[in-house]
Amino acid sequence: MAALKYPIPELARREVEEFRAQVEEARERGEMREATREEHAVLARLIDRAFRPYSGRDKYVADFLLAWWNAKACGGFNLAELWGLDAATREDVKVVLDMICRCGAYPDTLGYQNEFVLLVHRWRPELCGEDF
Repeated sequence: MAALKYPIPELARREVEEFRAQVEEARERGEMREATREEHAVLARLIDRAFRPYSGRDKYVADFLLAWWNAKACGGFNLAELWGLDAATREDVKVVLDMICRCGAYPDTLGYQNEFVLLVHRWRPELCGEDF
């Protein structure tokens, strides 16, 4: 698997490390919890949806997931895109959004780095190296 073409700049890396330290302190104080088995299942459903053959709705799901991982590099998420999702997928997005807020974790720290790198390859190939 190819490395991302644009690695995280040093300043951003320090900001992420500081943020993760703050989150870890909050977790130690009991303010943040781990993701539940059900939340992992919902996240897996969204990831699967983002790998379906191309449709606008699947792109919306990918945009949401990639904005969580790295909005600066992968682009943000337009909340109006939620209007284009079916009710079940919107509910899944809400569950994952709640999980993100409560856990204070990026997908790679939850064990999904490989899946998200593959999402970048699928939906943001311009961010991937030559051997994509």
